[in-house]
Amino acid sequence: MRRIGLVALTSSERQRRYHESHKNDPAWLERKRAKSRASYRRNKSKSIARSQRWAGANRERTQLASRSFYWRNVTDERLRVAEKTRRRRALMLATAVEPIDYSIIVRDSLGICAICDGPVINEPAHIDHIVPLAEGGTHTYNNLQFTHARCNLAKGAKLLKKVG
Repeated sequence: MRRIGLVALTSSERQRRYHESHKNDPAWLERKRAKSRASYRRNKSKSIARSQRWAGANRERTQLASRSFYWRNVTDERLRVAEKTRRRRALMLATAVEPIDYSIIVRDSLGICAICDGPVINEPAHIDHIVPLAEGGTHTYNNLQFTHARCNLAKGAKLLKKVG
């Protein structure tokens, strides 16, 4: 412990005060970043192993972070581009096309996957063509269903016969 005036400071308190006094200095910040990058390069394999151990021990937090990143970055623009692509594909196949409001399909599904009948909660979801466009299906409300992304990707461009 070192005394400053009449107050004895711990090592961590001295470091915190030093950081507070220098955090607005661009040259100091750049030196700190360069030192950190150099340390990472020297110990890259150890750093990666430590990150992987943490991710393995905190799988739920890692998945939650991935999901929240995905949903934060799904923008209206990406949805518009996806809609435009689907419409163009349907037109090329000479099938019926109508403008779709996907929120209606999601609302009508009540959050239940149309393929596996499981709840779609905090999971990536897709809007699926019941009769795929590649098989002559239409891009209309009555040919679209709400599904888990994994269910839709497993189904692919196939027709499924619903049992039950």
